[in-house]
Amino acid sequence: KMSGLFLTCEVFFDPDDTTNSSLYLFRETLAIADVDTHIKRLMESGLWTPNSVACVRDEQRQTYADQLESIDVVDLGPGIKAGRFNHPAYPSNADRWHDWLDCLK
Repeated sequence: KMSGLFLTCEVFFDPDDTTNSSLYLFRETLAIADVDTHIKRLMESGLWTPNSVACVRDEQRQTYADQLESIDVVDLGPGIKAGRFNHPAYPSNADRWHDWLDCLK
């Protein structure tokens, strides 16, 4: 179950663009992977709000894992994944997800 990523990784998201609802970048906890490069690429492509990066806090992890339904998770490189999930109040946007994949792969 891919929602376990919320328990084991650093989780990054764009808190200000509702088109990015339930789309996340994951960095494995001990990975030296550069998630900032991926976020910067999304920002430069207009797919992430400039200067707006949030992380799931430790006390929120279990709630995210319990409430989000996994749709798709892709590897972007060692230690980095992008994930599309759904939440009843925050459904993800399929077109935006495909734009993310086009930008990041």
